[in-house]
Amino acid sequence: MVNEPWFMAVLDTRPSNYEGYRYSVCFINQSDIKIDQLSYTVSGQIEAYNQPISAEETRTLGELNPKYVVEIEHVPKNGFIGDLTYTFEITSGNRKELLHFQIPKQLNGAAFSIYDLPIVHQRGYFFLGQNHRTRRETNEPE
Repeated sequence: MVNEPWFMAVLDTRPSNYEGYRYSVCFINQSDIKIDQLSYTVSGQIEAYNQPISAEETRTLGELNPKYVVEIEHVPKNGFIGDLTYTFEITSGNRKELLHFQIPKQLNGAAFSIYDLPIVHQRGYFFLGQNHRTRRETNEPE
C-alpha cells in the first residue's frame, strides 16, 4: 500500500482510445489536506538523429481537494521514449513543498501495484516523491 500523502500513477485507462493515447498520468492527493496551489514541471531528454533533444514544460493546476486525483497527461502506448522528471510544487497554507518524481523510459523497472491504488481504485504503475524540501513562507531566510 502507498503510505505517502502524495504520489504519481500511470494508469492503463484508455486501451481503446481512437487517438492512441493509452495511459493516464495522474497526481494523487491522498492526504486530508487541501492543496491551495499545485504546479509542476516535466522535463526529459531523448536521443534523435544521434543528438540529445531536451524538452521542459510547466503547468499550473490550481487547487486539489483532499483524497482526490488529477489527470495531468495522456500518453500513447509507446510514448515513454525517454526518462521523465516531474517536479511538483505544492502550496498548502503557508507551507511549500517540492517533490521530484522519476518515470523511467518505457516504464522499465517501475513499480506496478497488484492491488488497487488508493483514491484511483485501480491497478497501475506508481511513483513516490523524492528529495522532499519543505519551507514555510516567512520573512526569515531559509
